Amino acid sequence: MRLAPKLLPILALLPRVLGGVLLAAAVGALGIAAILLLWIPSVALAALCVALAPRRLSRGIRLTALVGGVLGLTAGAPLAAREIQHRLDTLAESLATNGWRLSLPERVQVATLNLAMGLGGYALGYPEVASETLWMFVPGSPVREWRGDFAMESPLVRQNVRELLEEARRRGRAGGPVKLTRRGVQWTKRDLGRDSLRVALALNSPLYLDAVAYPQGTGWRLEIQGRAAMRYPPRSRTSLGRMFGQPLVIEEGLFAALQAAGWLHPYEAVWSWTVEEGEPSRSAAPTESRARTRE
Repeated sequence: MRLAPKLLPILALLPRVLGGVLLAAAVGALGIAAILLLWIPSVALAALCVALAPRRLSRGIRLTALVGGVLGLTAGAPLAAREIQHRLDTLAESLATNGWRLSLPERVQVATLNLAMGLGGYALGYPEVASETLWMFVPGSPVREWRGDFAMESPLVRQNVRELLEEARRRGRAGGPVKLTRRGVQWTKRDLGRDSLRVALALNSPLYLDAVAYPQGTGWRLEIQGRAAMRYPPRSRTSLGRMFGQPLVIEEGLFAALQAAGWLHPYEAVWSWTVEEGEPSRSAAPTESRARTRE
């Protein structure tokens, strides 16, 4: 039996149409999950609309999806911000009432919030604290290491590094490596107004600086390790700033309860970097990164 020629184009389109329908259903289900779990209904709706836009559908459908996404991200955002704070307060009250334990649905909500905070850190320009936050979902070593000198953006850290260099000059007359005194750096609310928020968010637990000084030419080379605990405190209300005019305050005990439930895995974050003073000698070992102290 031969099929009519007019039916062949229709049959050829069936897999594409079926794929589009299945995608719409899947994205719709994810959108509903996002509304229930990710706390931001307008963004979830926008994600659903924009996800449909690139499909090979009619221009009108794609345009409608795009307009719906933009409206969801703009008009609905202030309402979503108020809804987020309301849910945060409700969860905190429930946590205190239930002996600082979370039910399974509450764990899911807090876990998705922590995930959103981690991913949002990348978008907002705080990649270090974003990485540290997301790695808490992964079981593993109690000590996790990174290489990077971003901590030198902080005036408080730079001041401590200058003091470490002064100690190296005082103690290093014999010409060999010198293990320097550990130093602690902790940011207060007053400090945050004039310091690097990027550094404070990632390392304020507090930060401990361990350094070894090596003679190098006419100066010193410091091999520094900055250590900070990636662990949520049991009870601490922290301001997350403002979102579309709405102040957001979160009870960190929510995440501490998630730690106690075994859904988050605390660890010690170690950031290593090199600071050089003076001209490097020919015998100096190569380093992955260098940071000059800024007076």
